[in-house]
Parts: sequence; structure tokens; C-alpha cells
Amino acid sequence: MMRQIWSRDQILVTSLLACSLFLAGLSAAAIAPYRAVVAVKELGFSNGTYAAIITLSSVATAIASVVLGALSDRMGDRRKLVIHQR
Repeated sequence: MMRQIWSRDQILVTSLLACSLFLAGLSAAAIAPYRAVVAVKELGFSNGTYAAIITLSSVATAIASVVLGALSDRMGDRRKLVIHQR
């Protein structure tokens, strides 16, 4: 007889989180082409300003990923990095 690795609740929660992450990515990808149009035409940014904002955002995300990855490697319990409520 096989030992059950995950409980039914863990499978449900994991499935819901995976679907949520997929839908968040899908919605971000759907609006990405229009962000530049809105920034330049509606908000009055120049192309260079918008490019600088996107570049700085990407660099900040990369730096945060490396720092948080190193921090999570040093911590025994990685769940402390996740914000959650009980």
C-alpha cells in the first residue's frame, strides 16, 4: 500500500494557488502591450522615460529576487518569508 504524501486539503490549496498564479500571469500578459500606449499617450511620458521606468523596475525585481533567494537559503523555515494570515 502506498503512503499518501499530500493530504486532500494540501492538494486543493496547491491547485487553487497554481490556478491563481496562472490567471495573474495571463492577465499581466494580456495588458502588457497597452501599458506603453497608456503611459505615452495618456500620461504624457516620453518613450525614453517609459523605457527607463520599465528598465529600473526589471533591475529592481532581479535584485530583490537574488536577495530574497539568498535570504531564504539561510533561513531554516522558508515559510517565514511568505505573508499569510491564520
